[in-house]
Amino acid sequence: MSWKGSPLFRDFLGFLAGGVNAAMASALVFLAFHPPDAQPKRHNHTYQILEMLVVGMLVCGGIIGRKGIKTGSFTDLLPSIFGVYIFLWFSCILGRLELGEIAAVFGWVTPGVLVSAVVSLLLSNWFPADPD
Repeated sequence: MSWKGSPLFRDFLGFLAGGVNAAMASALVFLAFHPPDAQPKRHNHTYQILEMLVVGMLVCGGIIGRKGIKTGSFTDLLPSIFGVYIFLWFSCILGRLELGEIAAVFGWVTPGVLVSAVVSLLLSNWFPADPD
């Protein structure tokens, strides 16, 4: 068995690639609509929101990436994607966000979810499982 096809390597690669790409895509979308100020104001929480978005997308994108590199088909990836959105919905509700804020969060997260899914599916073709 080669190291490229081992389950542990594929899990790690899928989690890392999915999480990093999802975090980068979501951060770029966030910064496109909310550029940071050169002189941060006292009540400007742009950096804290960006930090939470990146950490959340590292985990959520990693979960999607890990599943995507194992399955290799988009339809098998849908339960993980729906699970991420359900988790985000409950997180927003627990954070007492209003509907407009929830819509903004989903708008920032969606590009990361899609990028994570596409990257993990591409990696599943480049690093196929060993036929044992």
